[in-house]
Amino acid sequence: GWFDQGQYLLSAQAFAAFDFSAGKHFCPPLYSMLGAFFIRFTDPFWLIDLLCLLWFAAVFVLFASRYIPRWAALLLFFLTIVANHRMLETFIVPWTSTLAVALLSTGIYALVRLHETFGSVLRQRPFPSPVNAFFISCALGLIFPLRPLEVCLGGLLLLAWLVGMRELLILENQAHRIKKILAAAVAGFLVGPLFYLVFNWMLFGSFSSDYVDR
Repeated sequence: GWFDQGQYLLSAQAFAAFDFSAGKHFCPPLYSMLGAFFIRFTDPFWLIDLLCLLWFAAVFVLFASRYIPRWAALLLFFLTIVANHRMLETFIVPWTSTLAVALLSTGIYALVRLHETFGSVLRQRPFPSPVNAFFISCALGLIFPLRPLEVCLGGLLLLAWLVGMRELLILENQAHRIKKILAAAVAGFLVGPLFYLVFNWMLFGSFSSDYVDR
């Protein structure tokens, strides 16, 4: 009975039926499009939300374990998220922010991995590659067809990762790889915005939509 959730469901049903009528798609499309794969469920978003919660939990524990023991990190996650009804509810009730949080945590995870590579004396961890850059930036760019304004946060995480990656490659005398990784990162980041803009143009004849204009 809530407006946003009703719009997600309406859009997911339309995607499942390959119905691209403008009146069936109000919110940004990515979350509803994923829900279309599970439209036969009573709540087509519960599995998506569960996976996002587990995704975020893994990054939370990984990050916290840098400063406290792993068991304490798990306990901290349980007390602040799982045992906190208001926080847990944000992962249970369908919201586009649920997937956005998981995608943002990808950027945090990438920064943690990059920092660990800096800290490895023997540099045993793999160096960033164009493939890494593409998928990390693609995940952050996909925030755009979820919550367009919050792509700024993803952009900041990607910028931090690229600056750190550049410093690492220069430190290791591999500066020749910087251009390839930068190109892959730009290409990956543009996937989300281009998908959203093309989707809007096909449905509304405009790059914008009522959701953004509201």
